[in-house]
Amino acid sequence: YFCTQAISQTDNLPSQQATLLSQRKQEKHQHIDKECRLVGFPWRIVAHGVIVGVDPTDMCYSVALGGDFYKVAIHDIVDGNALLFRPDSNIKRLLDMSIGSFVA
Repeated sequence: YFCTQAISQTDNLPSQQATLLSQRKQEKHQHIDKECRLVGFPWRIVAHGVIVGVDPTDMCYSVALGGDFYKVAIHDIVDGNALLFRPDSNIKRLLDMSIGSFVA
C-alpha cells in the first residue's frame, strides 16, 4: 500500500517540525533519573540501569549518543553474555562492563 498526504500550507511546515522536535525533546528529558530494564535478543531482560542522559551530543565510549538513544548507567547485570547494541573494539558484551558503566 502507498500513502500520500497533501500539505496545504507548506509555509507552516518548518514551525510544525520545530514544535514536534521540542515536544520530543521534553518527553526524553522526563526520562532522566528513571530506572529502566535493558532488553536483549531473544526478548529478555539483560540488565537494569538508570537513564542519565538524553543529549545527542553526550559521549558514550568516544561516540556521540545520537538522537535516538539514551545514556544508561548500569546498576545490575542479569545476562553478562548479552551483546551490546553499540559495541566498540574493547567492549562487546555486558560482561565486559562494570557496574556503573554507561551504555547507549
